[in-house]
Amino acid sequence: MTRLARPLALLITAVVICAGAAFLLWPADEATTLTGRSDQHTVQLKLKELTTGPVEFELAVTDGSTTQFDAITLEPGMPGMGHATTPLTAQRAADGHYRGHGELFAMPGTWELTVRLGADTITITASVKS
Repeated sequence: MTRLARPLALLITAVVICAGAAFLLWPADEATTLTGRSDQHTVQLKLKELTTGPVEFELAVTDGSTTQFDAITLEPGMPGMGHATTPLTAQRAADGHYRGHGELFAMPGTWELTVRLGADTITITASVKS
């Protein structure tokens, strides 16, 4: 039994070292940022990933003034299929930053998000994976 103990211990040690290295070197998930612009505002929509189902999202709004909105509405639509989903509201979290949660994309494909900032409207296009 001792003849097998040492090779087995070395094998287990090598597996643990490889697993640890893979964990440390594996690329970190980076958030996706989509940008849209109008004459008045620039909007950056940040999502963990472009996928179907419920997501957490953040909007950053910049412009030449200090305009703040209580909330911003996102209206997802899929023009190529004639689909639209329920609009979502992002609430103000800090100056120029808004957060929301919900299903932006019901299925994979090309979507358009209409962002409503008071009287201003910005459209952002997104290619969504499953």
